[in-house]
Amino acid sequence: MKVSPRQADSFVRKPSPETRAILVYGPDTGLVHERIDSLARLVVDDLADVFRFTEISADQLKNEPPRLIDEALALSLGGGRRVILVTGGGDSLTATLSAVLEHPGMTDPEAGLVRVRGGDLGGRSSLRKLFESAANAAAIACYADDSQALHRLVGDTLRDSGISAEPRVVDFIVGNLGSDRQLNRRELEKLTLYAGRGGSIGIDAAAACIGDSSAAALDDTILAAADGDYGELEHALERAWSEGLSPVAILRAAQRHLQRLHIVSAQTNRNNRSLDEAMKSLRPPVFWKTAARFRNQAGRWQPRPIEQALTRLTETEILVKSTGIPDRAACARALLAVAQIGRTGLRQ
Repeated sequence: MKVSPRQADSFVRKPSPETRAILVYGPDTGLVHERIDSLARLVVDDLADVFRFTEISADQLKNEPPRLIDEALALSLGGGRRVILVTGGGDSLTATLSAVLEHPGMTDPEAGLVRVRGGDLGGRSSLRKLFESAANAAAIACYADDSQALHRLVGDTLRDSGISAEPRVVDFIVGNLGSDRQLNRRELEKLTLYAGRGGSIGIDAAAACIGDSSAAALDDTILAAADGDYGELEHALERAWSEGLSPVAILRAAQRHLQRLHIVSAQTNRNNRSLDEAMKSLRPPVFWKTAARFRNQAGRWQPRPIEQALTRLTETEILVKSTGIPDRAACARALLAVAQIGRTGLRQ
């Protein structure tokens, strides 16, 4: 079964009773870990319980394929259903996991829950296709949170801690979180510790607490591309790779930035609004530290060049996710193309 992004959170909270194995994969490694952990704790309270929780690597299963079905059907000495985590899930495990899903013993309600932690698997992945098509399995993709998902994450975190914040503060927090769910959780934990249960957060406190280095690297990369600055773009990309940012996350962030520029450009051209008025309508608002740079870009980029750049970014994302091309190289070429459009296609 293929779990859609919209259904993912509810599925993780309450998987189908018939599901015996779940593949969690995607470029957002923090979200992958979070969902894997949440699924395990539905079955086992203490993940340190060696009788009910077992972790096996893909390399171990290459040398001993039958071990996975043995672990899945084994009974816990203390009773209770077991959880088996397979790490490094890739297409080399397709045959092994297919045999597990087809084994008659897996129909037993007490059979172990097999969770597979995969990487950024493309649409042609045989492992992904297996889990999406099997009736007793599920595949959950974990991609970088969009603005709407980040708003939900921030809102839920503040509400659970009884912390109040004005809408503009929430917008600021959302606009300054990174692309990795696990890192975002840590940033929000700092914020809730600062405010304390039942407290409140203002804009100054949010600015002092939220400081994700990966988010800064992402912002620098996107701004350099939109500025048409080749040298800064090369430097920013090196930093982005060192921060572990995924190419898909960067491509999507670049698309979001250009879409916001398109909104501002369209309003100033069609509705005769000033740049400042158009920028104020954006949600989340432009971060004050980059507002001057954004304003300069919005004043130079026109709708047609923005659309050309967006097309290039979208096509590259599709290629990266559906083929085996080197994703970092493809991402870098797409951003260089954006920078080139930014230098030569403005005011046309």
